[in-house]
Amino acid sequence: MAVVRLGPIFVNANSQFTQFWHGWGDNQAVSFSVVVSGGSAPGVPSPLGRVTFRADEVLRHVTGTIGRFIVIQNKAPFNPAIVHILAHTESA
Repeated sequence: MAVVRLGPIFVNANSQFTQFWHGWGDNQAVSFSVVVSGGSAPGVPSPLGRVTFRADEVLRHVTGTIGRFIVIQNKAPFNPAIVHILAHTESA
């Protein structure tokens, strides 16, 4: 199983990050893991690292590769989140 790290991605407090990532082949299955930490912010002694992650819609890109829409929602009310996404791929 190959693993590719995507990130770091910085998401502001109460904000959302959305992007389309592609490059996977027809015979590749992809699963994701998320590593999150709280970014520092003025007046926040213990930054919260809390996000929701979705990789929902899958479609074929114009390059012919398979892609997925990635959505990260930062649930921390006062500080940014620093997110690393690990894409685990397995070929059939």
